Amino acid sequence: LTGIFFFFRSGAAFFVFVLEHMKAGNLAEAFAENTSFIGYTLNENWGLWNFNVYLNQRHLAFGLLVVSVAVWIYMDALEAG
Repeated sequence: LTGIFFFFRSGAAFFVFVLEHMKAGNLAEAFAENTSFIGYTLNENWGLWNFNVYLNQRHLAFGLLVVSVAVWIYMDALEAG
């Protein structure tokens, strides 16, 4: 389920796009010529798919570091017995 939500941006916009272009008969052309995100919701230019959001999420990197160190320490303790 996570993979589906990841690839389809947690919405049904992809399926709406496919249905509209299937009815129009130009689905293959629409995919070949598409240069922007597929979607009809507000703020399609903004969100987790925007690179600037990743740059601004410094606390996420710190959290990942803390979890990585905790796993590393746990694995060392596990190997030591």
